[in-house]
Formats: sequence, structure tokens, C-alpha cells
Amino acid sequence: LLLSGNALGAKDSTYYPTGKWNPNIKDRMYWHDSLDVITDLDRFYKLYVVYENCAYSPFGSPANDDENLDYEALWYMGSTQKFRANVAFSLYGVLKGDRDHGCSQKTFINSFFTNYGVQTFV
Repeated sequence: LLLSGNALGAKDSTYYPTGKWNPNIKDRMYWHDSLDVITDLDRFYKLYVVYENCAYSPFGSPANDDENLDYEALWYMGSTQKFRANVAFSLYGVLKGDRDHGCSQKTFINSFFTNYGVQTFV
């Protein structure tokens, strides 16, 4: 299962700059990024992936794809950001030791979209 190609933040407070705090730390079902869910996969008894829709959004990631997302370049100089069809999806999970409530408000983790096209969504 390959999810979002973007891993900018984590479930903990290190995602926010000094002096700011993550209001979602107390929410035990919140993960900022889909890759963080994969990192913590051993905490889950079940994981539900729900396809939401197609999302026409930027292709690539500013963290590792300067060719597609060159924010320093001027758009009118031929360096426009590339857009592709991506997949919007939601993750629901059941933590080990919890009862399975299926896809519900109790098990909702977060909604995401892929960065490298529909082929990265399995």
C-alpha cells in the first residue's frame, strides 16, 4: 500500500514551529500524514482506506521534486506547476485493544490525497 508521497509532519508536536503546538496531539486517532500512519501501522488492529474522489492537484512534492514544484521560478517563464489527476482518500483505523466500529467518527484518522497520480493509490 503506497499512500501519499508527502511526509512533512508527524503526529507529535515537532511538526509545528517553536512556540506553536499541535492541537490534535490529544486526539488519539489523528495522524497528520498518511506516511505517519504507515510508520505506526503496528498500533492498528485494522485500517480502512476509503476512496473519496479524484482530485486534480499538484503533481510531485516540494520536499523532493524541485522540477515540478519550483516555487522560486516565475510562472510566466515557463516553469508552471504541473497538475495531474490524484486520488482523495480517507483513512479509518481501529487501534489494538479497541472495538471495531467500521468507518465512523470514532475511527476517522484523516483525509489525504496522493501527490504522484492515481497509480500510487492501491
